[in-house]
Amino acid sequence: MKRFAAGLLALMMALIVMPVHAAEPMATSARTTLLDLRSVTSNQSNSSQGWSFQPRGENGNPVLTLNGYGLANAHSAPIQLPKNTHVIVNGDCYIDNSYMGEDYNCITSAYDGYLTIDGSGTLNLYATQYYGCCIEITSGGENEGTLEPLTISDITVNCYGIVSDNYTSAKNKPCLCCYEDIIIRNAVLNTYDGGYGIKNFGYTPIGGVTEATANEILIDNSTVNIEMNPLNNCWSHAVGISTTFGKVRITGDSNVTINAGTKCIYSYLGLFIEGGRVHVGATTVSNSYVHAGVYCRRLVIGSEAKDVYFGVKRYATAMPLYCTEEGTSVLEAGPEVVIGSFANGTYTTAPDPDNNNLPALHVTTETGPAFLVGDVNCDGFVDFSDVSLLYSYVLNISALSEEGMLAADINGDGLINSTDVTALCQLILNA
Repeated sequence: MKRFAAGLLALMMALIVMPVHAAEPMATSARTTLLDLRSVTSNQSNSSQGWSFQPRGENGNPVLTLNGYGLANAHSAPIQLPKNTHVIVNGDCYIDNSYMGEDYNCITSAYDGYLTIDGSGTLNLYATQYYGCCIEITSGGENEGTLEPLTISDITVNCYGIVSDNYTSAKNKPCLCCYEDIIIRNAVLNTYDGGYGIKNFGYTPIGGVTEATANEILIDNSTVNIEMNPLNNCWSHAVGISTTFGKVRITGDSNVTINAGTKCIYSYLGLFIEGGRVHVGATTVSNSYVHAGVYCRRLVIGSEAKDVYFGVKRYATAMPLYCTEEGTSVLEAGPEVVIGSFANGTYTTAPDPDNNNLPALHVTTETGPAFLVGDVNCDGFVDFSDVSLLYSYVLNISALSEEGMLAADINGDGLINSTDVTALCQLILNA
């Protein structure tokens, strides 16, 4: 008993002297002037404004921690960062460029370095009054972009840009902008309006660019929603995802929804949908191929893709998809095109010119050969020549192909016999 009491006393003493790590305090006030950290050399913080900065925090690189920076009813001013900064977001943060009275990004990182944003909170960015990006890694000049990517992971980011109209559209900036790779992993990204949802400018290296060397916009295990609502039919300045000299790759269990204008997705080299779900609704400005809803060199849809949908909302003859390199697009085993046409990997067109809302391309995980019920000879028509072949098959005179076997089970009972011959005759007579 004495040993137990002594042990309990020692445990209590240890708990008394053990340091208590309280949660970081959240902001109580908004910052109304620019938070410029580009030249800061010593640790700085302001707990009431909800931020702390270590210029040599991780492996000698800067770390900015935001603890509720900005309030829902009183947003805080923009932030300018040195290169290779890691931003940790805790709680709900609100950053607004309206304080600057001129064109400013909400978050700007110096070129020639990476910017990583993660944490456990939600980052709300407003570039709705002056022309600026919500997040941008700036450029260092021609053929001199950043050498590291913009990475957003394990966090929710909401970006709000200026609504395009005939007077402002040419100046509108992307919500998310980087001159090299953009990586969105295990995150939620919502962008509203602006000139682009996600923009990767990229550079053309000496000797050109290949799929292996190209910059990449990668969406991995993430939910991305891009909504454009321009005024005065200004849909040509409402681009969802764009990469000038790169590629777009969607992997894992991602969900990507884009409701934008011309070029909901513009990918110079290719669009690679290796997994997840992609839904594109394009409001194109004309039926020209240069205004296609999705414009890329080639489209590759992998076997892990769950649902891919490309559609147009007006101009029924507009191209929801235009691939510039004929014959190179790939539709791997698993998903298949079940609505619309996909000829030679070149382009698709809406199958019904009288229906402006009819989807032009719909890819699902349905498998198996396509067939038309009653088209026993697989010539694309259902007529009495099919009756003759079916009757011959029932009498063991003729054979049927795999597709013909599926088409011959008219009543769907899993058997092919004389009742199917009768049902096929009735089908033709009642057509």
